Amino acid sequence: MTTLTKREILRAFSELASEKPVDKITVKEITDNCQISRNTFYYHYQDVYEVLEEYLRLESQRMVERLEKDLSSCNPEEFIVRGLDSMISHRALFYNLNQSSGSEVKRYMDKAVSVIFERLVDILSEGIPATEEDKALISRFYQYAIKGFMMEWLESGEKPPIQRTLHRLNVIFGDDVTEALRRSVEQPE
Repeated sequence: MTTLTKREILRAFSELASEKPVDKITVKEITDNCQISRNTFYYHYQDVYEVLEEYLRLESQRMVERLEKDLSSCNPEEFIVRGLDSMISHRALFYNLNQSSGSEVKRYMDKAVSVIFERLVDILSEGIPATEEDKALISRFYQYAIKGFMMEWLESGEKPPIQRTLHRLNVIFGDDVTEALRRSVEQPE
């Protein structure tokens, strides 16, 4: 369970990361925002990147919980749209995370996205005897595709509307995740 101080540090980090890239955020800015001492910060975290790692871990955990709940009432594409809607509402944060130059930032982001898509593929593969290797390949393909579309959209100044693009992708690809899992079983190496 996260302490109140840790939650406050995570909140301050989120606000600051919505304003600028992570590699430009200082411990001093976080402590000033939280009105805590540097010693208090260092009691909980080693550095800003450790805050980032925990922030992304908690966000991906929330997304997985939402995924497990939502997939009982919607299809995978609707879940992805809902997830992207959440990202859109936090677009400045995601844009700044992507603009950060530190390799740690990209590694932590990739790990968080990977957790979500691996769980999505695990859920969709229930009852389909796809290999772990194929499930990992399908997961990586979709996470890179979605991340690429999202970053291209943010960098384009948010044009065209991402919802239109997602709708077209859904029309074109439909239930391709499940179909890819089924095809992986039908077509052994």
